[in-house]
Amino acid sequence: MKHAILSLAAIFFFCLSAAAQETKSETVSVSLPDVFTPDSTSYPAGVYFEIKDFLAKKPSKAERNSPIFWKKGFFYFKLDPSEKISAFAVSHDGKLYFQNRAIMDHKIKGGRSESTFSPNAFVPVLVEGNNYIYFETDFGNVWAMVSSRGDGSESFQRMAIVWDRKKIGFHIMKFCEDFNEFIAPLKPELVLKCDRRESPDRTLIRDAVVALKSK
Repeated sequence: MKHAILSLAAIFFFCLSAAAQETKSETVSVSLPDVFTPDSTSYPAGVYFEIKDFLAKKPSKAERNSPIFWKKGFFYFKLDPSEKISAFAVSHDGKLYFQNRAIMDHKIKGGRSESTFSPNAFVPVLVEGNNYIYFETDFGNVWAMVSSRGDGSESFQRMAIVWDRKKIGFHIMKFCEDFNEFIAPLKPELVLKCDRRESPDRTLIRDAVVALKSK
């Protein structure tokens, strides 16, 4: 009986934390400095609701001509400015953005517990290549968030993310081993000499994707 009560309490606490996370997502902005953002993107302007549309470089038909606008990390349709757009990606004003929710839904390495306070927020691409796209966002460990006594923000960190067109998914470069597993088959000379569980230098990952732009 005691174990059952403890289990129910744990589930209740987790649900409360999840609810708090969703509330937080409505106010947190994850827009990043665009100092490295490309001046233009090869993806036509529009909303890409499905990953198949993104792979085909064709904005989703239903909303192809609907005007949109960007505000504090989120996209909205001008015809309905009260509702945040939920989509895989958006190409707007010559820049490409991915949604945090899409990253979590299509991450290549399964079994991870990354989460975000802003699943509906979009983050801008910093390096765009033929098959690999680099950007950064803030992710945290969901269990650390649940056990946190505060709002959970201290458990978050900026992470390098790489979209892999060939594998149709996102590499979350949380540890050195994540980057080395990604880069070793492509450019073994760029493998980092660091502890496998160490956080990698994002600048080195970005430079590696620049080196892969034509691949």
